Amino acid sequence: MSTNVRRLTGKKVAVRPPSLAEPRNPWDRAGIVQRTGKLMAEKKPASKRGRKPPDGEKKQFLTSMDPDVIRRIKAAAALRDQTASFVLEEAAKDWLDRHQDGKK
Repeated sequence: MSTNVRRLTGKKVAVRPPSLAEPRNPWDRAGIVQRTGKLMAEKKPASKRGRKPPDGEKKQFLTSMDPDVIRRIKAAAALRDQTASFVLEEAAKDWLDRHQDGKK
């Protein structure tokens, strides 16, 4: 529904009806309710993503292993109702006991 109008330049310009020419806010339409409550700028509470931190004084230790070894450790731990980290910690302690270099 546009009409051709000559401007001061003499060119024909397509003009939209006033209702379509004005910028519209989609939230102004009937039936759509704007959110109420907290402002967007307010800080949201931290979500609980990822793993829980280890219990007690333990720290995370990252290493790379053969996938087959990892699979076997996890399977052995599951059969004994233990975690893989517990099994690895016990194995590391045994290894350190056999090798005096790592003693305190």
